[in-house]
Amino acid sequence: MVENDFIFNENTGNFLMCFNRECTTCSECLRYVVGQQISQKRTWGLTVFPNALHDGKCEYFQKAELVELAYGFHKVYAGVPKHLRSSLRHDITGFLGSVGTYYRYDKGERKLSPAQQEVIKGYMAEYGSKEERPFDHYEIGYNMRD
Repeated sequence: MVENDFIFNENTGNFLMCFNRECTTCSECLRYVVGQQISQKRTWGLTVFPNALHDGKCEYFQKAELVELAYGFHKVYAGVPKHLRSSLRHDITGFLGSVGTYYRYDKGERKLSPAQQEVIKGYMAEYGSKEERPFDHYEIGYNMRD
């Protein structure tokens, strides 16, 4: 269940929300909980339609649970030979979508989800790094990206 002090961050405006009270898992779904906590000033946003629910299951269900998020890439390159670091950075940038997005994750404006962290660790392994906790910063929070 979501902590009582969770407050929807207006900066996560691209997060898909749900308002379907008929769903049997709505109290466990981050999309529903966020939808219930949006500001009264907000008049539009991305939403899951009620017909996404099939046989009691929703393809957009996202469990409302605290996870370990990460950001910062300086330590990512520590276990990688210098001549391969630019190639690794190219792979990570491509995975994240753009150079600008890379820097948002590096500076902590965005946080890497556990799934994103695993993909990046996979790239690192291809370049010889075995670092288990390669990111500069970790924090506990709700995954507003997947």
